[in-house]
Amino acid sequence: MRGGERVTAGGETTGPAPRPDYRAVLDALSAQVAVVDGAGRIQAVNRAWLAFGTANGADPAVSGVGADYVAVARRSGAPEAWAVADAIEAVVAGTLAGYSGRYPCPGPRGPRWFTVHVSPLRAGPGDVPTGAVVEHVEVTRQRRTRAALLTMAYRDPLTGASNRRRLDSALPRMLERAARNGQPATVLALDFDRFKEVNDRFGHEVGDRALRAAAQVLRRVVRARDRVVRTGGDEFVVLCPAVGPAQALDVAGRLVRACRQELTLAGEGAIVPSVGVAIFPEHGTAPGSLLRAADAALYAAKRQGGGCRLWSADLTLPGGPVEP
Repeated sequence: MRGGERVTAGGETTGPAPRPDYRAVLDALSAQVAVVDGAGRIQAVNRAWLAFGTANGADPAVSGVGADYVAVARRSGAPEAWAVADAIEAVVAGTLAGYSGRYPCPGPRGPRWFTVHVSPLRAGPGDVPTGAVVEHVEVTRQRRTRAALLTMAYRDPLTGASNRRRLDSALPRMLERAARNGQPATVLALDFDRFKEVNDRFGHEVGDRALRAAAQVLRRVVRARDRVVRTGGDEFVVLCPAVGPAQALDVAGRLVRACRQELTLAGEGAIVPSVGVAIFPEHGTAPGSLLRAADAALYAAKRQGGGCRLWSADLTLPGGPVEP
């Protein structure tokens, strides 16, 4: 091309080059694009933007040409939407070079997530912005994949309970909140009596079913804010924020009674846990010391024939005394 004219391979000119069809360019993009003016009103949208609105039943008055994008974003109340509205105003005012962030959009099958880019719209290089270009790139699938991977990383695949990796992060957080709020917190250590015998006699398939059932019972008995963790084999830990000694022993007793009633094998009786109880800050202030205290109380409960036992200073674990 030379001076706005098309030139053939032989050097001949064939007339003026056609003007680019910017509408076709916008419609060819998979990203959803809207152009807003200096007041934040939508002046143009591409095909992908329209298709998303139609698929999600959006009112054209809210998402189509003429809609006040900034006002609609603020009315949603979502912090991410407010951030985008602020960014558009700043980009148009020339105080922000551009913006990228995450933005949720409601839909009939749940929220969908987008990466949002806001760029200034100028008549020419160096000119004052007359508006902004808003681009939505859907990242819902990536977000769901990440959530699924996190679930796999922090959940026990057999029982659905939290795993030890989650315990390593959840216990310190619970203790930090308890210290900050001046509240107690409880760690329960559970070990199911006779479980090895069940596994050896009936096989691992029956044992796995028993463990899944046990985890369901534990989750049902404790509060929604409590966390049930399988640490390995037939061993579980339950984290109970804002729970002191009397309430903790009550919770432990209810867990034992519920398992005795619900975890039974034909002709073999119930599979019942022994429970050790340790309280923050009386029995320890660090995650490791509380877990050791709960384990020491658990071993004491097993030695006395089962049931529940609150930690006391005379209890020891194999390897030495507990250091609160």
